[in-house]
Amino acid sequence: MEKKELSTHEIILLGLACLNLLLGTAEGMFVNTASPTAVVDYLRATVTILTAIFFMVAAIWIRKA
Repeated sequence: MEKKELSTHEIILLGLACLNLLLGTAEGMFVNTASPTAVVDYLRATVTILTAIFFMVAAIWIRKA
């Protein structure tokens, strides 16, 4: 099995994915549940984590191409 080096695009996408996962987790952890905007805060954290998943899928897609 031949090993390929990561391309610059893959490294950037995976780096963005890691940053988004950290940011989304931090946003979700520090939501004030007593606040009237708690649902919006949770949705923002969820969208951030979904963006990270999108970046990971994009990196895998580039790898397969």
